[in-house]
Amino acid sequence: MSNHEQIIVREASIPPGLNDVELRAKVLSAYFDTTRYLKSASIYVSQGSNGDIMSSRGIFSIPESCYIQSTGHFNSVEFNICYNQIMYDTIAHASKYGLTPYFSDWGVDGFFQRQLPDILITRFQSRFSRSINPNQFQGEFSIKSTRFHRVDKPFLFLKTYCRFFDHADGEAVGEVDLAITNP
Repeated sequence: MSNHEQIIVREASIPPGLNDVELRAKVLSAYFDTTRYLKSASIYVSQGSNGDIMSSRGIFSIPESCYIQSTGHFNSVEFNICYNQIMYDTIAHASKYGLTPYFSDWGVDGFFQRQLPDILITRFQSRFSRSINPNQFQGEFSIKSTRFHRVDKPFLFLKTYCRFFDHADGEAVGEVDLAITNP
C-alpha cells in the first residue's frame, strides 16, 4: 500500500472533531481537581503541504487561580498549564486512535507511560497581545513539525504552536518545542 493510500484509509476512519471525553478525563487526572482547566476539545487531522497536520481546539475555564490571588486575567503560569493540558489531550487522542505515525504504536497505555516522565518542554515562548478573561476562553494547539533523532538515546522533537483567545478579542500565542525521550 502506498503512503497516499494509507493517508486516505486513516482519514476515512477519523471522525470529524474527535472528542473522547473518557480519555480526556484520564489525561487530566494527573492534575489536581482545581487545575483541570480544559473543559472540552476536538481533535483534527488535516492535509498540509508537508504531510498530516494534527490540531485541536478546546474550551477552558479558570474559575480560581491555583497559585495566586485573582489577577483578573489569564497569565503566563496559566498559559503553561493550559498548553500542557491541550497538548497532552491531543497526543493521547493521536495515540489511542492512531492519528499520526509517530504516536500510533504507543496506544493509550503507551501514552500514559510517557505522559509525565518522557514529554519535555525544551523551549517555551509566549506573547500576550490583549488581556484574556480566564473565566471562559478558547485554545488552539497544533503540531507544526516532527523530527525523529537517532543518537545514543533516540528522541522525537516536536515544534508546536498554541493560541488562547476570548470573545472580547483577548489573545495570547505561543511556540513550544517538545522532546519526547522514549518515542
